Amino acid sequence: MTNDKNLRNELLKQDGLQADTLSDEDREALRRILKRDRARVRRMKWITGVAWALLLASWAGAYAVNPLSSVAPYFMVGVPLWYALAIVCTFSLIIRSWALHNREFQFHFVEIEAHLQRIEEAIKLLSAGK
Repeated sequence: MTNDKNLRNELLKQDGLQADTLSDEDREALRRILKRDRARVRRMKWITGVAWALLLASWAGAYAVNPLSSVAPYFMVGVPLWYALAIVCTFSLIIRSWALHNREFQFHFVEIEAHLQRIEEAIKLLSAGK
């Protein structure tokens, strides 16, 4: 049990947090990080949607125009390029969303730990008769 508590304290120190309490500065810093990450995920959603829309438009254009026209090669070249971009954006969105979810979980876990620490201190004060 002691090793687990020391490990938890060391992990919190790596994140720049104190082991016993979570100050308002630390809490606000974590909220700013989460806000920044949410904005990044939102931006990546839009980029991914645009990439897939361009792929669909390019694909539709490649099959809608006459294959002998001078515009058809541009659509045909666009299909693999937009497809590659859409796949890369999709994987990037998945990774960023996963990282955001983990950071949110970590933030909530740290907040719960801080609340439990305060409750434990209050119980110790009550049991001491103060």
